[in-house]
Amino acid sequence: MKIHHHNYTIDKDFPVPMKRTTKHENMLRKLEVGDSFLIPVDDPYAKSVGGCMSKLKLRHDLHFVSRTMDCGSRRVWRFK
Repeated sequence: MKIHHHNYTIDKDFPVPMKRTTKHENMLRKLEVGDSFLIPVDDPYAKSVGGCMSKLKLRHDLHFVSRTMDCGSRRVWRFK
């Protein structure tokens, strides 16, 4: 059912699209406490992993830490 009001159309029962998640957010959600993964230096999304870690901590109380390794890549661990 549609209701027209001025310049807008109000749609009833329109489904909300699924939220998209990033590659790193999906990887972080799969980690169990003590698990880790290495992000290659040339990964174009390597900088976004910090934002994903913060978001998952706030929304789901998942705790992560990351460190730059000697090879220049970044390793991410889940610790809680």
